[in-house]
Formats: sequence, structure tokens, C-alpha cells
Amino acid sequence: MSRGLSSLLLLATACRPPCGATAAPAPAPDVAVDIVHRRVTEGEIKDLVWKRGADATYAPTTARERAGVTALVAAMIAAADAGAADPAWAQAAAQTGFRLEAWDVGGTTFWALVEADPRGAGAYFVRAGSGADDAAIVLEAPHVYYDLLTEDIGARLFFRRGPWRRPRAFFTNTIHRHQLEPGKRVRRPDSPADVTHNPDHVYTAATEAAARALAGAVVIQLHGFGQSADDGAVPPGTDMVISSGDRAGSSEASAARAAGLKKLFAGARRFPEDADALGATTNVQMHVLRGVPGAAFVHIEMSSPARRALVADAAKLAAFARVLFGE
Repeated sequence: MSRGLSSLLLLATACRPPCGATAAPAPAPDVAVDIVHRRVTEGEIKDLVWKRGADATYAPTTARERAGVTALVAAMIAAADAGAADPAWAQAAAQTGFRLEAWDVGGTTFWALVEADPRGAGAYFVRAGSGADDAAIVLEAPHVYYDLLTEDIGARLFFRRGPWRRPRAFFTNTIHRHQLEPGKRVRRPDSPADVTHNPDHVYTAATEAAARALAGAVVIQLHGFGQSADDGAVPPGTDMVISSGDRAGSSEASAARAAGLKKLFAGARRFPEDADALGATTNVQMHVLRGVPGAAFVHIEMSSPARRALVADAAKLAAFARVLFGE
């Protein structure tokens, strides 16, 4: 075992309750845990990642879990170019309530950090192997179950090979943002299951770890909006709102993508220049990324018709991917 992974295992086991919450049961240190290998079709991804969330009870992540996932995400990204998984990752993942799996999707290997038991801790994927299509991009779909079809769009953009540069990582939530337990959802601004508004969630720690491990990383989040007053006032005919999360103006990364998306969707608008809502100004991943040198944050809100168009039209989805990731 490498020295780095030995340290990772120590991090994963060092903090026990009451380190923030009740931890998920962990295997005994002397019980061997192996990386699970799967051949996964695109059609199976939704069931493997999100199906169990409907029956989950939210449990807060612990300091131990956050430390373990931070170290694991950094280790996976550091090893991604070589494409060789460290067997010790599986034990480290198990000690934080996760499983480390290796998925073969269409001939490409993806390392999957998934919950051992569903509790809303999220799922974290890193594409293994290097190539000319690499991009220092973390793609995120943090409001699956609520922002409908963002799971389909995110999974297709990440796991599918197409005429675009491929993101290095894909992160997603695994429980409805307002869900506390099966059948019980309470809508409130500080919902603990909402990964974009809970600064203590392991999702934020994983995002920061990935951005620090990828030089010049761009974190792109996919969201959706409807027509209700709760979504704020957007100009009529708005298809998308592209934001860096900053009320002072668009960033270079968000402005460039907004310009490209305007060619695909006439109603693509920049926040705050063209739209004064849906700007992600309270997004916790945006705030933590401000402390990561060279990192950028791009938040994309999509209308229901825009999301449906991307799912229904493979050519439009490919054009969308080329704008986000490059060709």
C-alpha cells in the first residue's frame, strides 16, 4: 500500500462519532474489501445511481466521511491519467460508508464512489485513462429528482463518448433536495439534503478536492427552472440562465459558454447582465471555489422545454456538450 493511501485510511478512521453525526457502519479494519467491477450499460446508470434515493432517509455526513472522500477524490483524479486504481481505495471507501467500484461503460473505465447504503451522501465518478479528449472539467447534477431530466443530460454528457472533449469527473446528489425520509419532503431554504446549500455536506468537500486536483478546473452545474414565482423573475422566453454566481458580472468562463449557448437557444441569457434571477449567488460550491486558485464555476439553469430538447435531440445535446467542454 502506498504511503498516501495509508494516510488516507488513517483519515477515514480517525474521526468517530460524535464527529458531527452518527456515522454509517464501517467494516472492521482487518476485513478485506475489494473494488467492485461492473460492466454497465447507459440504460442501467439511472437505476444504479438514483433509484435507491426514493427510499432513503437523509443522514448528515461526518467529519470522518468528508476527510475520507476528500482524500479519495484527490487520489482518483491524481491517478486518472495512468488509469490504474489502487486496491486500497476500496478499504478507504468502506470506512466512510461508500463503495469503490470500477465501471466499464462502452469500453471506458469510470471509478465510482457510491453509497454503501442510501442516505443522501452523493455519488462521485472519475473517468480513468488519458487521451486527447481530456478536459479539466467537473460536471455536476446536484438537484436530480427536483430538476427533472438533469440526470439524463448529465449522465449522457459524462458517460457517453461523442464529438466533444470529455469531463474528468461527474458528481451528483442521491436524494431529493427536500427529502428527510421516505415519503416526507419539507421545502425550506436550509434543507440539509440540498447539497448546494449545505456547506457541511460531503458534496462540497468533494467538489473542492476535485478542483484543487485539476489545474484550472471548471465546475459546471446543471439545473432546471419552471415557471412558478418561486423561481424568480426571468425575462419572457428565457431558455437558460448562465451564471458564475457573482452579482458583479459574468466571468470569462460563464460568458464564453453563454455566447455559445445563445447560438443553440435564442433565449440563453447571462446573469446578471440579461437576467436578474437564478444566479446561484448562495450556492455553497460557488463560494468554496472562490478559494481555489485558477478554478471557475459555471451554473446553468435550463427551462423545461430546453431540457426536453436536449434529451430528445442527440445532435443538439452534442452541440451543447461542445459549448460546455470544447471540441
